[in-house]
Amino acid sequence: MTDLLFSLLNSYGLWVLFGSAMIASVGAPVPASILVMASAALGEFTIWQVALFAFGGLIVGDQIAFQIARRARQPLIAKLAKARGASTGIQQAQRLIKQRGGFAVLLSRTLLSPIAPYVTYSAGALGMKWLRFSGVAAIGAFFWAASYAWLGNVFGAQLAGVVNCLTGLLLVCAICGFSLFAVIRRVQFAR
Repeated sequence: MTDLLFSLLNSYGLWVLFGSAMIASVGAPVPASILVMASAALGEFTIWQVALFAFGGLIVGDQIAFQIARRARQPLIAKLAKARGASTGIQQAQRLIKQRGGFAVLLSRTLLSPIAPYVTYSAGALGMKWLRFSGVAAIGAFFWAASYAWLGNVFGAQLAGVVNCLTGLLLVCAICGFSLFAVIRRVQFAR
């Protein structure tokens, strides 16, 4: 899937990033964070363009998921909890929402991003106020998008150095491996 997204990114630009972030916010297994970092690392787009499109996609996706959960309430959560692999995420999300409220939404957009969709659905189903959810989700989405875009930008700037370092390391390992092989062969033939 990542290869497909990268090829689409080359063809359609930042709208693919927007769509990927939106779909990931709704809960689909899309590697949005990798796409954000790669988009910033490639240098084809500015860091601010990458962050803005990722942020916009997250906001739209969060609103879609929140409104679906708000309308469907507990029956949706019950169905999600029965889905393969989702029950633990839903339980963690509901526990976080009940314990931390809006702070749980912020945490899910920054430190606990793998459970962000579950937190969004739980927040909507448990009746969190829309304005509270939207404000905290927007702050978290801003930090998420800016952080991954920044990481990609930093990594992209260092990419040439990393490649040179890895090339040198591979060359040294190959020489050491060949030398070790030659020494072992000589020792075996000397016996």
